[in-house]
Amino acid sequence: MKYNIATYILFFILVIVQVAFWGSFSFFLLQFNLIVVGLVLLLNLFPFEKFLPVALFSGVLMDIYSSLPFGTYTLTILATFVVLEILFVNFFTNHSLYSMVLLGVIATVVYNLVFILLNGLMYLLNFSNYISGSGYLLNCLFQIMDNTIIIIICFYIINSISRRFKPIFLRS
Repeated sequence: MKYNIATYILFFILVIVQVAFWGSFSFFLLQFNLIVVGLVLLLNLFPFEKFLPVALFSGVLMDIYSSLPFGTYTLTILATFVVLEILFVNFFTNHSLYSMVLLGVIATVVYNLVFILLNGLMYLLNFSNYISGSGYLLNCLFQIMDNTIIIIICFYIINSISRRFKPIFLRS
């Protein structure tokens, strides 16, 4: 129970920092998306069923602070989370650094593609005035690089603290 509350508080803080602080920087080393990094890390630490409400919570919280139509961030985060879960269960089952980095890159690409597609659809249906420009794709490339750096740092921190990412070999 205390882990659930701590996870919600952690994602609440991540959303607030992402929206209020990191969203205003234009420097290429500060383009990371804390929500995507949190999704990748916690997907590897907790089961899908336990973490799905946290992903929904963070999406709704991002929508509250957004000027986009409500549900844009929720659908984006949930779609990213489902794609990550499918890939994690079927392909990236080992908790290695390579699988974490690859999941982070895939999560960033899926997150931005779903976000662009949803915003384009909302723009075509006249629900929103926002359409992503050409600078958004450059920011996506910087975001991939920055998210990878953060995931590597977090992997080594978690690996030194916990046994969660250490390989287990069978003894004969």
